[in-house]
Amino acid sequence: MAVPRGRERGESPAALAMAQARFARGDFTEARELYSAFIGQCASHRSKCSPEDLATAYNNRGQTKYFSVDFYEAMDDYTSAIEILPNFEVPYYNRGLIRYRLGKVVWFFTFLFFV
Repeated sequence: MAVPRGRERGESPAALAMAQARFARGDFTEARELYSAFIGQCASHRSKCSPEDLATAYNNRGQTKYFSVDFYEAMDDYTSAIEILPNFEVPYYNRGLIRYRLGKVVWFFTFLFFV
């Protein structure tokens, strides 16, 4: 779980804090649902959500998808986090890690196929 530099956890709205608590406990399914609800709230009330909170929600929801091996969906969330807050480094790393892993998986299956 990542929070952009300069953001204190206490500043996050209650819905985001609840999602982060579930994430920290390892309840990724419930955390994903709570992050999705928070993102939906931000979409309908954009002015009430800080870019830091929204980017954090996208990044962390991407993490829940990563742990479920939904790599392409996770990359979409990381990309959304980057678009909202371009100086937030963590989603760049997370997205790169998936690209690296996908490259390794493709190489492995290519190797098995041609051997």
